[in-house]
Amino acid sequence: MTIITITYLSILYLVFGKFKWLPWNRLTRLVSIGLGVCVLTWFLTVYKNLTPTSVQAFTWARVVDIAPQVAGEVISVDVGMEEDVEQGDVLFQIDPTLFQAQVKQLEAGLRLATLRLGQFQQLAASEAVSRFSVEQTEAEIEGLEAQLKAARFNLTNATVRAPFAGRIPKNVLKPGVQVAPGRAVFGLVDTANVMVAALIPQRALPNMKVGDPAMIHFLALPGRVFKARISEIQTAIGEGRFVAQGMDQVSQRRMVRVFPIILSLPEDFPPELRKLGLAAKVTVVTENAGLVGKYAAIAQWISTSLDAIL
Repeated sequence: MTIITITYLSILYLVFGKFKWLPWNRLTRLVSIGLGVCVLTWFLTVYKNLTPTSVQAFTWARVVDIAPQVAGEVISVDVGMEEDVEQGDVLFQIDPTLFQAQVKQLEAGLRLATLRLGQFQQLAASEAVSRFSVEQTEAEIEGLEAQLKAARFNLTNATVRAPFAGRIPKNVLKPGVQVAPGRAVFGLVDTANVMVAALIPQRALPNMKVGDPAMIHFLALPGRVFKARISEIQTAIGEGRFVAQGMDQVSQRRMVRVFPIILSLPEDFPPELRKLGLAAKVTVVTENAGLVGKYAAIAQWISTSLDAIL
């Protein structure tokens, strides 16, 4: 807006002051002011719709809750806070004693049932036992095999491993703590896929699409403007939900005017600053931005330059 105002005032100076192409009287003053207001209003409308800007932007990544699949007492924790892990690394260990005992007990029962089945099959051949005894033992073996599979599953999952490479931002888990299936104990950040999330005015949504270029500058890196692209436009936000009992009353909720989009992290972004929550300013340049996009680039450069100075 400042640039447009200065440009318009410069044109007025050239027309009425330097070259005196028109007289500066009451009529031309009124026309100049009215025309200036119209031009500025039109430009602001086009600018906000074709090059939407968001100061509510930050680096972001998906965080997956790590929850055990079996219950028990934690006997060791192999990761600390702010620690990077690779896929398959051990995160913590649940006491496996009970699970090991269950596996051994079922393995012994399965061996015994298998021996019994062989004996029954031999006796059934000479009609010393009924065919029902053989079928009953076969069913017993199937049941033991299913229980053994479940017991081995529990034993394997007593050791909780990282499902993917990432970072543990906060970990208060200690040995001796009782954990339960499905209850998260900490989160794992997908640091390999850090992105930029931004809240964009909803009126600009019809003009945006995935793949549109964007300019980003970060408060942690003043003086630099990075290039990125829209990688995802969210399909729903919390205000779009309906409760099971019926429709929400709109009057009971404050309708939002912004909508979240996700942008790719710039390729030249410093790897040592791949932290979550870094504040940023995002300007999207839509397909039909034209000269307005050039103005947006200048405004973005001025903004980050002021950040560097101030």
